[in-house]
Amino acid sequence: MIHLYYKISTSKQISETANAFESCKLVDISMVKSIEDDEVYLVEIDKIEKTLLLHIKKLLQSKTQSLVYFFINDSHNLMLFQLASLLNVKSIITPKHDISKVISNIQTELLLNKTSQLENAIAKTQVNDYCFMIFNSNSLIFASQKLYNDFNCKDLDMVKSFVCSQFKLDDFLNSDMVEKNSFSFTGFPKLYSIKSITSSFNNDKYIYIEDISNDKTQDISGVDFIKNRIYFIEILKEKILEKSISQGFISIITIQVENMSNLKQYWSEYEIEMAVRDLLLQVEIEIESHTLLAQYDNNLYLTLFEGLDFESTKQKANSIQHHISSYTSKQKIKPIIGLYALDINDLELNNILTTVSDISRENISIKDIDSKKLYRVINIDNELDDVRAIDILLQATFTNKIPIKLLNIYKGLCINTASTIVKKTDQEIYVTYEQLQGTVLHFEKETVIQSSNFIKDIVADVKYIDTKKKLALLKNFRFVQGSANARKYSRVTCSQRTPISIVHNKGTLNGEILDISMNSIAVKTRLYPQMEALKQNEVTLNFTLPVSSSEEGYMKLSLIAEVIFTMCDEEFCKVVVNLDEDQVHEAILMEYVYNRQKEIIVELKKQTTMLN
Repeated sequence: MIHLYYKISTSKQISETANAFESCKLVDISMVKSIEDDEVYLVEIDKIEKTLLLHIKKLLQSKTQSLVYFFINDSHNLMLFQLASLLNVKSIITPKHDISKVISNIQTELLLNKTSQLENAIAKTQVNDYCFMIFNSNSLIFASQKLYNDFNCKDLDMVKSFVCSQFKLDDFLNSDMVEKNSFSFTGFPKLYSIKSITSSFNNDKYIYIEDISNDKTQDISGVDFIKNRIYFIEILKEKILEKSISQGFISIITIQVENMSNLKQYWSEYEIEMAVRDLLLQVEIEIESHTLLAQYDNNLYLTLFEGLDFESTKQKANSIQHHISSYTSKQKIKPIIGLYALDINDLELNNILTTVSDISRENISIKDIDSKKLYRVINIDNELDDVRAIDILLQATFTNKIPIKLLNIYKGLCINTASTIVKKTDQEIYVTYEQLQGTVLHFEKETVIQSSNFIKDIVADVKYIDTKKKLALLKNFRFVQGSANARKYSRVTCSQRTPISIVHNKGTLNGEILDISMNSIAVKTRLYPQMEALKQNEVTLNFTLPVSSSEEGYMKLSLIAEVIFTMCDEEFCKVVVNLDEDQVHEAILMEYVYNRQKEIIVELKKQTTMLN
């Protein structure tokens, strides 16, 4: 509700009216050129002037869905009445009006207006998905596009002739009822459900016709507590209306069977139906008896909660997920369930139904997501393969806006910077990156994604980089085996090929340094049949490093070390050694690694400048 006035507000009536409602914003129209959308506008007009009325017209002429009331003194003229007619003003209120009746009328009209808008929104969302007709005073005034398409009708006369004539229309118009029977709407008999619902706004009658001949999910035996989509939307509409005139919380938890296509490869429809039924009975254990549970789509169920704020709804969703996971782990048929918690307290009905439909189609985008409104429950079941587990982790990270980091090792140097997932498709994600990271992504064509909610780091290929938007497109995700960056200290590659010899008790291995840190060195050597026997043994390393602080410009080093890792392929072996602590040459290694890091960073910055 917004109270509009010009420079000074003096009306006691309008103040008394505003105080009767939960909140009312004051706006001096002399200071604004436009106003925000709202449900009700209380317009205080103390002095009728043409320029003022034109300004009011400009501010309100687009607010066709809102209720507008004029509060004036006893004076009025034709111009005022013309403006009231143009803006569809509900009432012109003078000092002679009984303000208690004015408040009562506004409350009634506000409720009716909300109901009308909600029913219009419901009709718009269902026009392409449901077969339904609208009757006013027992006359057919509207039919949905799906009804026209399914029953091959071109206009309302054909609907009357080919559809309405085949069932007892008067019974449905006289009372709200449901009938399941065989009808020949399309030339041959099929099983349909026909349901009539009376509008609480204008007593229009909505009649829904649903083909249930092939729908084996609508009547799951033993779960009569599960309602259908139409019933859910009707109850949701009522709860939104109640919320508009009272305090309280309402929220939704979506429950989706995510592996239905896989289940159908191994089990019969009846076996799957029974498994889903038993699972829903487990859900019923976790929710209160008065909580609404409904089937929204074939594999999507919704629970409507009252009295839970968003944090409590997330906790409830996690509790349901934990209970379901514990139950399915002991079952032969294992439906994999995905849950979202959705705070709907400040959402319009259209936005709620659109978000639910996006969840059903697994088509959530960054524009739909407010982490304070939508939360994806993480469910990593032991039965999941890596591909599905990674998809769930990435979707939850994206939906819940959990920060991530990108990790790359460039010439031994660890580049690990903050990032976010800004878009997710079935097999790819778009992530932000910082400049140095982007340069490494460009050259390496691969990165490791890290997040607090990952069970393991995830490695991904870089498909494309947008240097202007600083976005990278990643694909081909897989779990990192072991730690992506297990070594304790920063390491670097050498600026040039650096030979090294490893002296052990049975001889000497020659090779070259792969990378080096203050406490470890990785070496590439020729094949050696007894390489595995070197593990945990002490060896001596002999090599030369360039050192700018020495007189010769280099220094020969001989270090004691322990072999901690060996791995061989068909051509070479890799050996990693840990250096003994407190050796004389520790300061030299520190200086070399530090200087080499600076060189690599300078090199990266030059490459970054060239790329951008």
